[in-house]
Amino acid sequence: ATVVVQEAEEELAEDRLQQKPWLQRHLPTGSGTSEDLLLHFMQALEERGVQLYEAQEEAIVEIFSGAHVVLDTPTGSGKSLVAVAALFKALAEGGKAYYTSPTKALTSEKFFDLCRHFGPASVGMATGDISLNQRAPLICCTAEVLASISLHEGQASGITTVVMDEFHYFADPDRGSAWEALRKAVEAANFASPFGAELRALLLKGVGVHHAGLLPRYRRLVEQLSQASLLALVCGTDTLGVGVNVPIRSVLFTSIAGPCILKQFEPISACCGRL
Repeated sequence: ATVVVQEAEEELAEDRLQQKPWLQRHLPTGSGTSEDLLLHFMQALEERGVQLYEAQEEAIVEIFSGAHVVLDTPTGSGKSLVAVAALFKALAEGGKAYYTSPTKALTSEKFFDLCRHFGPASVGMATGDISLNQRAPLICCTAEVLASISLHEGQASGITTVVMDEFHYFADPDRGSAWEALRKAVEAANFASPFGAELRALLLKGVGVHHAGLLPRYRRLVEQLSQASLLALVCGTDTLGVGVNVPIRSVLFTSIAGPCILKQFEPISACCGRL
């Protein structure tokens, strides 16, 4: 009778194991070397019948060796599996991992996808609108959420691994932290004047206007945004050469005719290099 009960308990334990998400089943229970963790992950892939492409294999080996990896391959080439490998390693080592996506829709989609891989207890989500299971070792979030956590908490955040999906969005000027700071500064300003709407639209595109004919509050706003390196271009008169200290990489003179311009040439051009 004892043998029968023991066999039944073993079968139930096996059934419970099989019900776990496929990657969760292969997470080691104890500490191990990076080679051990790689072996566990490869065994999980073998169980699923997954064969790696050359680029995938090379990237996964680098990840388990502790290297930083940027993977740039065509759509449908298996980058997501490489990302999952990095998350597997982080969870196996008891770390805190973040997976970022550029949009809330993609973040939600990835959240459910990773729940199927690692189990819902191990995955959380943060998009600004939604906050789920924030104590989980793996968090899906937008890049802006992670940037905010990093800026406010720094090393105290305990983040050990970050996977950034759709990394090319970093070249999008509408998604960077600088754009966010610029937008907040512009929205806080008062543009109640005949030309306020046009000036506001230019500033949101990273273009400032600076001359004596503007209201002082507009000139001061352009100076503040320039000093914070939030403007890509400032169109102005010689007022920029009268003691206004702004970080300028280059100056283009449309004309140097007239004694006034010639007098201001040196102080205006001297602004170059004030970074």
